[in-house]
Amino acid sequence: MAVSKFKYLLLTLVLLQSTVTVRSQDIGLFESIKALQIKQDSFYRSGFFPSQIVRKEGKKIVEDNTIFFTGLCYYTLFSLYPHLTVEQRNYNDSMFAVAQKSFHIYRNRNGGLTYNFYQTHPDNPFPNLRFFSKLDRARLPDDLDDTGIMYLLPDAPQSDKRAIHELMAAQSGKTRKVISTFREYRQTTAYKTWFARKMKQDIDLCVLANILTFVQHNSLAMGSVDSASIRLIVSMVQNNLHIDRPFLASPHYQRSPVILYHLSRLLSLCDDSLLQTIRPRLIADMKHQLQETASSMDKLILISSLYRLGETVDFSIGMNDIYREIKHYAWFRANLMCGKRLWIKKLLGADNMFQFDYASEAYNRCLLLECYFTSHAAIRETSGGLKLVSTVK
Repeated sequence: MAVSKFKYLLLTLVLLQSTVTVRSQDIGLFESIKALQIKQDSFYRSGFFPSQIVRKEGKKIVEDNTIFFTGLCYYTLFSLYPHLTVEQRNYNDSMFAVAQKSFHIYRNRNGGLTYNFYQTHPDNPFPNLRFFSKLDRARLPDDLDDTGIMYLLPDAPQSDKRAIHELMAAQSGKTRKVISTFREYRQTTAYKTWFARKMKQDIDLCVLANILTFVQHNSLAMGSVDSASIRLIVSMVQNNLHIDRPFLASPHYQRSPVILYHLSRLLSLCDDSLLQTIRPRLIADMKHQLQETASSMDKLILISSLYRLGETVDFSIGMNDIYREIKHYAWFRANLMCGKRLWIKKLLGADNMFQFDYASEAYNRCLLLECYFTSHAAIRETSGGLKLVSTVK
């Protein structure tokens, strides 16, 4: 009888193997992110997620405590709550509550509502790059990208969000001519990048997408600057600048798959009729990029983007390939030439000595978890090892 029960149990385990594997990997993916949340550290604030400045193809790594990736990680995790267990949500809530206590040190130096990429109380730009940290120009102004990302997080009063929206629009209206972008966009009234009076402004497709995502996510009333930003996005896509000239169309992100990810997220939230006209083109671009790229992380974000827009694709990506990239896959680029004239940026090209990449393993793992849930993927054992595979036909 005992043998019979053993055989029945063994058969049941075999039949449920794929389900058990998927569920255990589901838990494991979240746990790997959880393990990277800072509990106590002299450099990082409790509840934050670590990030790095990456130079020379990952050979030189410098720890960096920007708030940028912490904001992105929490926003992504909160957006995945329908897929997380109660225990996982509760843990994330508790860590977010701890992290929130330190957000104020990245707020405006004069007590305003805007956020900086780096700590402002006291100022601590480029904390592990001694040369840059001592330069007066390294003391960055607050920016619309970080500010928009931080106000995607819960608990900020709606009145603050409305006030920030007005500040963003007012700041963008102060600068009429932007010499760092394409000629046809230099007089645009669309959102700029910096809350700054003296610093030369620039325009970035991903920053525009993030600001409009902040507006849509918080159900804020669309204004003339929002409409101008949508027109600019549509025009850049129609002119294929996000594919042909990504380092000029998005000087702070610079890569087509990353631009497509940002645009797809915006389109999934915003039903503006003009913006939706570029949906078929973006879908075609994503499918083409998915076939062309050799990067597993690029594939993950392109797959998430396609499924977010209601498309389904077959895919199979080796987990070992993903984990080889996941530590140093760069999301953002510090570009010291971002406000320079367009001809200078063209001359220097996409890869030059005046910029360096920022990466966060924690955020990259959030992107993996997002792809896993968004595409309804499974992680299965194959003859070639563990692979992330499509299950929706």
